[in-house]
Amino acid sequence: MKLKVTIGVAVTMVVMLVIISVNQYMSVNQYQRWISDDLNNDLGAVSQGILSNEEVLSDVVVAHEITTEDAQLLERNAQYIYRLKTLQDFTVEMFNYKPSDFDHSPEPSSTELVSRLADEAQFISEEREGHLNEDDVTMIEKYLALHKQWAKHVNDYYPSISSEGAGQTFFSDHENMVAEQEWVSFILDVKEETEGYNP
Repeated sequence: MKLKVTIGVAVTMVVMLVIISVNQYMSVNQYQRWISDDLNNDLGAVSQGILSNEEVLSDVVVAHEITTEDAQLLERNAQYIYRLKTLQDFTVEMFNYKPSDFDHSPEPSSTELVSRLADEAQFISEEREGHLNEDDVTMIEKYLALHKQWAKHVNDYYPSISSEGAGQTFFSDHENMVAEQEWVSFILDVKEETEGYNP
């Protein structure tokens, strides 16, 4: 009788351990998918913002003016590119990077640069009716050169993203973004391109 009770208890414990293990595995897997979805959304937005800014700035340099629509697009794209900060924070939290790994001091960070660009464009659009002087053109050309460097990394890492956004191909190809970690290399490459840049 004792043997049957002991076997019953052992079987019950094994079943409970299997159930607990399966639940933990499913929870971790679900968490990774959730985090990967967030990473995909942030990377898609950052990449779209960079590519869209490159197009807008190219048009501005040719036209020698910033329209209200251009200024609005640059502002929207600054908000997209600002998600780099979220990605950097996540990298520090999850992968043993230090905040100093993403520090640009004393130069401005990529997010500070696109914010400045959006502010400048808004000012020129509203206060000077969009007309650019030679100093403005030089400044815009410098921003364009930086965005071209960033865009090379977007095209290298995520060729399925365009200035219109990330399509289903991007999301399908990167379902487990957390595990891939190529996105960490991407943000480090963008940071490296930004170092020493000051319009």
